[in-house]
Amino acid sequence: MKALGVVYHLQRRARNNIRVLVLDNCNNPIRIDQDLQNIFAKGELCNEKLMINGMPLDASNVMGVVVSGSRMVVAANRITAPHQIQLIGLDSSSTALSNRNDYPYFGRMVPPDNIQMEVIAKVLQANDWSYVGVIYSQESYGVNGYRNLQKIINDKKYSCIGVAVGVNPYDTSEDIRSAVRTIAAENGVNVIVVIAVNTRQVLEAVEAEGLEDRFVLVGGDAWGPTRDIVKGFERMNASTNMNFQGAITIGFRDAIYEPIAQQPYGFLTFLTSMSPSNRLGLPDAWFEDVYQTIRKCRIAGATVPTEYTEICDGASINQQDIRDTGIGLRPLGAAELLSAGLADFLDYYTCNTKSFAQCISEAAGRRKGLFEKTLEQDWTLQETDVLPQGLFKPELGEDRYWDSGYTVYTLGVKQEPGLPQPEREHNSKYYYSEVSTLDLFHLISQLY
Repeated sequence: MKALGVVYHLQRRARNNIRVLVLDNCNNPIRIDQDLQNIFAKGELCNEKLMINGMPLDASNVMGVVVSGSRMVVAANRITAPHQIQLIGLDSSSTALSNRNDYPYFGRMVPPDNIQMEVIAKVLQANDWSYVGVIYSQESYGVNGYRNLQKIINDKKYSCIGVAVGVNPYDTSEDIRSAVRTIAAENGVNVIVVIAVNTRQVLEAVEAEGLEDRFVLVGGDAWGPTRDIVKGFERMNASTNMNFQGAITIGFRDAIYEPIAQQPYGFLTFLTSMSPSNRLGLPDAWFEDVYQTIRKCRIAGATVPTEYTEICDGASINQQDIRDTGIGLRPLGAAELLSAGLADFLDYYTCNTKSFAQCISEAAGRRKGLFEKTLEQDWTLQETDVLPQGLFKPELGEDRYWDSGYTVYTLGVKQEPGLPQPEREHNSKYYYSEVSTLDLFHLISQLY
């Protein structure tokens, strides 16, 4: 989905002839290693040669690589760093990636987790939750997030972590139940901070243990305002609150790109016009994947498999579908910064009439110069350019990340009006309510 945002933006705003190669890693970091290695070593993928201007694609023709999470950065960096190819992470918040010796050409569109953990620590302090448990996934995001939270809490005495348990990022809810029991056995712990890429499975494990009423959950950006993580827990009766109601989650501050000056060509308009009868020129396989993922349904006769069983009704995508999928400014911002950086680089070295590979090879240090040009860029958006309206300015700078800020959410329950009590209880849905920084923390200034 995020790849579509990158492609869209490069088509709309790129000042250069940038071609995009989209690779599906099936959420498997090993695939990134294999695919990039094949491309850079042999100029081919799955025994099919990749051509650019009649020549095999190799590392000299690659301007940059964009990936999603921290695990994907770690995998891609093993291939891109030796070639000095700039690498941009869209949702890569692990603090381990801040090591510039290990990740010399890496930038990201989100702040690192040490900042996010400061927000979570202040949530604990503001609510006087002085003794908490932590469940974290045993990979870069979870381990480093937990370490940062532990350090912040210990240094500033915001709270105390009574027990912490690591889980495998591929664990099922059944696997995680023992971690939940370990935390439940610690007297006085009634709050669990979840720093895990498999947050949904953690919630399922808490419910399976019958402890959803005991614990208040606090989640990081891997949870954020995502409805799919809590979908299916909408069960309540006269004797209990709705499962996980009152949970607090942290999400990166974000919006959808829809500039008035470009209507009807904004990204929101582009996506909401997509339907089975209007595929916007996308290849069938890509369209089916995108449409089924956003609409959460199955196209009759589709060749791309999906977990959803309900047959799509053929309607266009709506705004709520897009918000639930989380397609915001980060993919577009990455494309903008890379494109603008390349344009400045080519101007600086008077390479506009030369191929990219030729310009890069003319002198040592050109790859470093390209990355520096990307870091210098910014994309100032007017309040009317985004929905909901607000001020955003994607840029990387010397810190090599976009300090977009955070939004704090609480999980509430919206009941269908006009129904008798029993029916109303079974027709309830979750919603995330944005919490003003000052309303939540009282004594601290805004976080961004």
